[in-house]
Formats: sequence, structure tokens, C-alpha cells
Amino acid sequence: MHLELTKSIKLENGWRYDNLPPETITSFNMITTNCNLLFIRENKIADMNDDKKIIEILYDIFKVQFIAQCDSKNYKNLVVAFFIEPNYDFSSFVVGELPNNMYNTRSGNIIDYHSYTEICDITGEVKLSLSDYIKKAMKEEAQVNFISHPG
Repeated sequence: MHLELTKSIKLENGWRYDNLPPETITSFNMITTNCNLLFIRENKIADMNDDKKIIEILYDIFKVQFIAQCDSKNYKNLVVAFFIEPNYDFSSFVVGELPNNMYNTRSGNIIDYHSYTEICDITGEVKLSLSDYIKKAMKEEAQVNFISHPG
């Protein structure tokens, strides 16, 4: 298993983002295997004649299989969510603090829709559908139970 990270470098005229080589996880301690978390990734479908014109936005939804505290050669005590990609590979997404100027290469959000609906039941709030909740989370408008790390 490995981490995919990107480093941002300040330039005179903006920022440069460098994808780093995969960082092999050297040890991990399981935090939880019983969670309702979902990893959400946005996919934009562009017009075949104009790739700047987005014609549809789709969302990939993956169940988080477990969360672990991980160490690698260069980083210690990272909190990482793991999920299974369609090709059956384990993928990782750091949900805890990353060092300065470091980001997940893979952009997306971690949400807990199940807990959100339970909170709505307790408070009497009107529940958003999963689709509407995801749309708000991806725009960072949701206020409850999601973690966002832009890539």
C-alpha cells in the first residue's frame, strides 16, 4: 500500500504542483474497520468538440474499508482512509493533517451520510438526498460530517 501525494511550490507568478513518487506505507495501526464513511470523487464529462465545456458531472462513490494511522519513510502519524477502486486496488486518502504544501494527489471528499441522516432525525432537520448531500459536499457547502482535501 502506498500514499499518493502532491507538493505545491510557490513560484514568482503562481504555484506549481508536483506529483511525488508513491510513498510506501511502512507501518500502520488500524483505527477502525466499522465506519459509514464514503469517499466521493467527481468526474467531469466534457463535450467532445470543446473539452472546456462540461456537459455532465458524475460522482464515483467508494465505501471506506478502514481507517489507519500510517507511517512511511518520510511521514509519520498520518490518518489515512482506505477504499477499493473498481480495478480491486486498495487506494488511500489522507484525512488527517499533511505537512505544509502537501496535498492528496487524488482529490475528493470523505462523507458520513449515515450519521448526517441520524443527526437530522434527532434534530428534526429535513434530510437531503444522498445525491444532493454529495453535490453540497463537493462544493464545500455541507456543514456536517464531511472532510474535504482538494487535490
